[in-house]
Amino acid sequence: MKRRTVMTLTALVLILVAVPATFAARGHRGGHEGMGFGIFGKLHAIKSELGLTDAQVTDIHKIAESMRDENRQSRIELKKNMGAVAQVLIANPDNLTGAESLLDRQVATEQALKSNALRAASEALSVLTPEQRVKLGQMLAQRMSAE
Repeated sequence: MKRRTVMTLTALVLILVAVPATFAARGHRGGHEGMGFGIFGKLHAIKSELGLTDAQVTDIHKIAESMRDENRQSRIELKKNMGAVAQVLIANPDNLTGAESLLDRQVATEQALKSNALRAASEALSVLTPEQRVKLGQMLAQRMSAE
């Protein structure tokens, strides 16, 4: 499979996993059915198109929640690291070595976030039937051709 296709599928799955978690975390309930991120919107907006069962939706929500919980501390760390980089440079604009060492920590944290997201995407895809994965691939292809 081409790298672009793999990256695009990963992005779609991340949307599939992250959108419900984002809305659940913010307490959004009802209201703007089908409105949201791109053509995929909230998970319930594509539930019928993919033919997801209630059990599948619940499983995907649990996967998204687990990823969000796992990433919570890393996101806090990312914010703190960027503040620390700024403080190092404010204190001494020539201290690039100190700022770069903090950025190296940032990169490691970002990689952990990406790995968690990739694992969650894999878990979410394993919840789908082969037919649903094909349909998801078609939806992605349709979206990519529209861009």
